[in-house]
Amino acid sequence: MKLLARKKRNFGVKPLVFGIGMLAVFGLLAFPWAGKSLAAQLELDGQMGGLGSTVTFTLAVNNAPNDVASLGVDIGYCETVLEFESADFTGGLLESFSFKDVSNPSPGVLRLGAFTAGAPMPAGASDTLVTLGFTVIGDQDCILPLSDLKDDIMGWSTKDGIFTYIEFAIDPAAVTMCEGASVEFTIVPEGIGTPPFTWLVDDVEVQSSDSRTFVYMGPEAGVHIIKVEDLVGLTAQATATVEAEDDTGALDIPAASGKGGANVTIPVRMQNAPNPVNSLGFDVRYDPAILTYVSADFAGTLLADWPFKDASNPSAGLVRVGGFTADEPIGAGTSGDVVYLTFIVTCEDCTSTKLALEELKDHLDGWNASEGCFLACCLCSGDVNGDGEITPLDALCAFEKYLEICPTSCEMACEDVCCDVNGDGECTPLDALCIFLKYLELPSCLDG
Repeated sequence: MKLLARKKRNFGVKPLVFGIGMLAVFGLLAFPWAGKSLAAQLELDGQMGGLGSTVTFTLAVNNAPNDVASLGVDIGYCETVLEFESADFTGGLLESFSFKDVSNPSPGVLRLGAFTAGAPMPAGASDTLVTLGFTVIGDQDCILPLSDLKDDIMGWSTKDGIFTYIEFAIDPAAVTMCEGASVEFTIVPEGIGTPPFTWLVDDVEVQSSDSRTFVYMGPEAGVHIIKVEDLVGLTAQATATVEAEDDTGALDIPAASGKGGANVTIPVRMQNAPNPVNSLGFDVRYDPAILTYVSADFAGTLLADWPFKDASNPSAGLVRVGGFTADEPIGAGTSGDVVYLTFIVTCEDCTSTKLALEELKDHLDGWNASEGCFLACCLCSGDVNGDGEITPLDALCAFEKYLEICPTSCEMACEDVCCDVNGDGECTPLDALCIFLKYLELPSCLDG
């Protein structure tokens, strides 16, 4: 009525507008489908998938406008994204046709042809013609157009298929880690994928659950392939390069780990000294993009009573340690720590770096030195059983691993329990405490 009020001087329009309006209302009441988009008579559906997954598209008929005894159609696809695998006519409108097949006459084109000498597909029929299977080989979206309709379906309306690429991946995608260390792999992005998730290491299934995470313990040196597959066939892959830890040197740095933003203290140790030592010097090389030097501590070490010992940081990525004494030297065959070096872990992504011993001087000259492997930002999350949250059960399982009560209450072998949350290289009651404090939302080593 407001519209008509604004048109007072156009009196002749009112009956016409009213009549058209009533006709429109009547039409909507009489035909419930009015105003809705009609389905195409030949339609290819849409699918989503990630790299390596199998996707199936359904080519269907919606209310066939005429009988069909013979048909042909081309189905396009992106050959750099999808690789054709199979065609299945089971249970569809063409199952009873004497002759039907799908060929791949050229890259990116499938051709469906079918005919029958028996009963045709009747007008009004609606069902599947064929199900097409593909493997996803590319990381892009793709249109699957229908074209060149032949014989009894010539002139039918069509709807093209659409493939939508889903980023289904493992984070980290690649990591170099120390032998015996732990790395937690996670399915990303959050919300993509249908549980349960099956994890495999070198094609051997190691875990199947609803957990989006998998803790990998690097058991032996080499390159190992980590895979995950979800319920509908989405797959992702990561690589873990496990480096052997060399601890054979007379001067040695052991393997260590730490989380981003945390302080870590790493010892340099002497092992069965080949000769007496009252003067020494050596350099420690590290990656300054991962570690930032903070300080050196000689308390409790073999050099604690030496009057002259110190460490400097002459350049990024280099710590120089030196000392001497006029008193009794360190005896041949002695083992113990020489210095404790503290660093801040500055990385954000899971990575590793070598801690190398170089330029051995004076009474260390000629000694065999073994480097260490430092694993950064790959620490355990505290969610020991991988159920997506941190609870007292996770703390219990960490404590059970320390006590070697195996399998733990998480129904996991001790070697599969990732619980070194403070990054000191071992699982202790302190890790269990950190996990429990995190559950209580109290200050914990897992904060930040």
